[in-house]
Amino acid sequence: MNTNPINGSPINGNIVPADKNCAVAERAGSPLSYLVCELGGICIGIEALGVQEITPLPAWTQVPGRPPLVAGVVDVRGQFVPVIDIAAAMGLPERVPQRSDMLVLLRCGGVVAGIVVHEVQDVQPLTSRRFEAPREVRTSDGTLPTAFTSGLAILDNVVVQLVSLGAVLHPEPAHVTATLSLANVSSQDATVFESRARALSIATDGGTTDEILELAVVTLQGERFGLELSVVREFASLRTITPIPRAPSHILGLINLRGETLPLVDACLPLGLPPVDIAGESGTRAHVVVIECGGVRAGLVVNAVLDVRRAPMAELRAHTARDERDPLRATWMDTDGLLGVLDAARLVSEERTE
Repeated sequence: MNTNPINGSPINGNIVPADKNCAVAERAGSPLSYLVCELGGICIGIEALGVQEITPLPAWTQVPGRPPLVAGVVDVRGQFVPVIDIAAAMGLPERVPQRSDMLVLLRCGGVVAGIVVHEVQDVQPLTSRRFEAPREVRTSDGTLPTAFTSGLAILDNVVVQLVSLGAVLHPEPAHVTATLSLANVSSQDATVFESRARALSIATDGGTTDEILELAVVTLQGERFGLELSVVREFASLRTITPIPRAPSHILGLINLRGETLPLVDACLPLGLPPVDIAGESGTRAHVVVIECGGVRAGLVVNAVLDVRRAPMAELRAHTARDERDPLRATWMDTDGLLGVLDAARLVSEERTE
């Protein structure tokens, strides 16, 4: 018998034990990268490094004695993960789940939980503004905790409510209960949700994390590529670039990130793609992924940051390198098509960044 990571109560299944030592710091007033999502007509931000995985919404199973805000549990490759109804916690109207909804799996201090969002938009650097809220606010249905919002930020004149990872993964007793339910979905949607749940529950051969490669998926000139999540340090907006005289063609210059000077690398040229539009003439903003490999830190300019995927190592197909500097390591066919896996070490090697 295992304990529920939400409240420590006994529950059947292999659930990750609670750990109050959150690995992701929540720092007010400091720019951090957040996954921006739409939820019931509002924008929420989730600290990007706390996001373990994003997957199309699967079916979940209700369990007896679950905490009020837990809609049920979902089997994620042999691990039962609680699905927290964050919309109910934030006082949003009840809504029937849609096929386009996404399940965002969060990890903090060894604890994993999922929240359902209606749309995943982008990863953006946001600066939290202090948010002083009363402990409880009155609604027509009673009292509603507001601890899930740790701060506010502004993005394109839209207020983004920043979600507290600690509150999601270790919620205090709530005065509201989960309303998220699959009871009223159509039979066609129910079939889709059940199919997704079965696919998500299948463990890879051996079932060890060593056989899974976690990838941050980005786009370069319309093509998707994956960067190993272990080398990704943060996501940032493209800042002022200082040119470097006689720098290699793939080095765009230097950027200053909170006092740290980093070389900015364009991976398109080594991949044989046209350069990324850093001037924004196409109407879209370029982004920077800060990576660190072999003691070298650099910014990688990309068109967009999409999501996080888990690639079984057995499904990767080795890429035949053109030369020793070819940054393409392997390819993987996921549900959205072919994805190229990049070798971060080759992108930020001293030969390339000098």
